[in-house]
Amino acid sequence: MSCNSTPNTLEIHLAPWTQNPFAWDTLDGNGCVKTEPYDELEWLSPYLRINYGISTICGGIFSFYLLYLVVFHTAERLLPYQKIILCCGITDVMYWVTENFCQFKAKQSDGVFLLRLDGPAAYFSREVQVAMTAIYVTSMCFVNTLLPAQTYFRFYALTRSEILAPWKTIGLVACSVVSTLPILVSGYLSYSNSAAVRPGYNYGELWFDQYPLPILIIGDITTIQLVTSVVPVAVIIFAAFLRLETGMTPTFCFMALSWIPIINPLLTMIVIVPYRRAVRKTLAWAIPYSKTNVITSQ
Repeated sequence: MSCNSTPNTLEIHLAPWTQNPFAWDTLDGNGCVKTEPYDELEWLSPYLRINYGISTICGGIFSFYLLYLVVFHTAERLLPYQKIILCCGITDVMYWVTENFCQFKAKQSDGVFLLRLDGPAAYFSREVQVAMTAIYVTSMCFVNTLLPAQTYFRFYALTRSEILAPWKTIGLVACSVVSTLPILVSGYLSYSNSAAVRPGYNYGELWFDQYPLPILIIGDITTIQLVTSVVPVAVIIFAAFLRLETGMTPTFCFMALSWIPIINPLLTMIVIVPYRRAVRKTLAWAIPYSKTNVITSQ
């Protein structure tokens, strides 16, 4: 059967190239170049945009509002804890930035973890996308490595009836930062080169049915370092060890992780009484103000 002679305006690559050295497009069943784009996840994309839109707007508002509360509304009895809470707030902002800059779609198949970046990072080169993926993994780990630092800070205050000195607090947080540096380096190297363990293999065959093939960030379990911290990540890690075909599950896991910048600040503002009072005052002012504007406009 002859191939369609219609000019193909799609940018396709039937062999490895700079932006996809381990994945490339394939011909159709007749051995012809496809002339129309196709995306198996096209139906899901609007829901992903809505999800990331909510997490971007709400996560940004909550994260920066928490920083405002920490700086300007920390009650006197909480002042000794201000520094460590501020570090946690800054960590949430860092995660919010990297999460929404990347906006992942993901799939796991045959012990291989494949990622596509759909956020602003998608407009950059593969090297930038690999670096941003490594930074994202590092920021997620930093959110968790900061928890032992918080625990020790509280333990020190309870057992010695005094607060950790500022320089010691900085050193404590620095330990959390340093502990994530190996993850940053190994993550970058792994997502850059782990796919090289299968020379000549087209990893694009493991991705969803999509044409042309997007830039794929690939992690092969045979060489990549696996770090688990929270439930959505654990689902991905366990499936990788068992070499399960998880379909769209990793994508849904990333959707859940995108809500961390919403949940973390919100819980902090609810649990810490002075911040909760400040939020109530803000809402008490904002709601009557909005009602007044509506009445005036009428």
